[in-house]
Amino acid sequence: METREKVFNVLTLGPIIAAPFLAVEFPRILAYLPIMSAIFGGLFLYFGLHIKPQIPKPVLVFFGGLLAFSALSLFWAQFYEDSLDRFIKIAVLLPFYALFLGVLKSGRPYFTKNMIFYLLIASSAGALLMAVDLAFESGIHKFLHGVGASEPFSTAVFNRGAISIIFLGGAGFLLLERKLSLINALLFIPFIAMFLMIQSQSAQLAVLIGLLFYYIFPASKAWAWSGLFAVIAIFMLVKPLIVEPIRLLIPQSVDDYEIIRQTFIWHRFQIWEFVSEYALKSPFWGHGLEVTKNLWNENVYQNGTHTTLHPHSVVLQIWIEFGLIGIALAIFAIGILLKYMYSA
Repeated sequence: METREKVFNVLTLGPIIAAPFLAVEFPRILAYLPIMSAIFGGLFLYFGLHIKPQIPKPVLVFFGGLLAFSALSLFWAQFYEDSLDRFIKIAVLLPFYALFLGVLKSGRPYFTKNMIFYLLIASSAGALLMAVDLAFESGIHKFLHGVGASEPFSTAVFNRGAISIIFLGGAGFLLLERKLSLINALLFIPFIAMFLMIQSQSAQLAVLIGLLFYYIFPASKAWAWSGLFAVIAIFMLVKPLIVEPIRLLIPQSVDDYEIIRQTFIWHRFQIWEFVSEYALKSPFWGHGLEVTKNLWNENVYQNGTHTTLHPHSVVLQIWIEFGLIGIALAIFAIGILLKYMYSA
């Protein structure tokens, strides 16, 4: 049984452990690694360990509801062909993601603790690779993707990799039984270097919020989780209404600080205001999947086009695509998730 357990660990967790390293130079691979884990891990779980993967009911309800509402939104989608194309991609991928979660849950007794440490090592290696690449003007990435020296290039291509490294590395650290050791301290040096060099404010905020949550948030208190849910729900409901007032409160002088200027704060507010205004033109149902990349925005120019491409905010993306109904469903799902986290 021990050999079969090792094989199961490699097949199921191997792709996930490789994710933080591969995502640095090939971020699109992140969408497919859980599928590999679901297929290979699921097959070995069934035929090798003789256990049938059981997908948790909350996952089935959430994914099923998401698919159903996405399909329903096609009836009022402003750009039907793009919405249909996105819906098909979602419909193809979600069952594999559901199976992936089912394999993890059903095979949990067979996972070895060593895999957690391997995940931390891989995340540290990914952070080191990203820091080195950024230090040498993204030479590795440009070489692998055939980007010429004179071609326009933005280090934003590392953002998805940075976020995956932060979340997977953080998960590995939290799951370690012995968190304080010399080896762990050495592994975290590349994280610090990457944190200081990346362009992704999302990854940097994730680190800061994660540390505050881990060390300050009273996770044993029910009132704290209720308060957190209330804050999240209110923020999601009112975000399209508060973007412009918040922007007006920020003085232009903040651009005098390099750290603020590098966040492209005014560029983001231009996008958020545009998306908020457009979302409120159809506040209840939204405009359908992939609407943003088809909208002309004269205040934005990126990648050779005046289209916004995406809202740079998951909350505003739900608003503009699914409206208030989508926001309500998202708030409900978050409430269930927070309840589960509190009771876990």
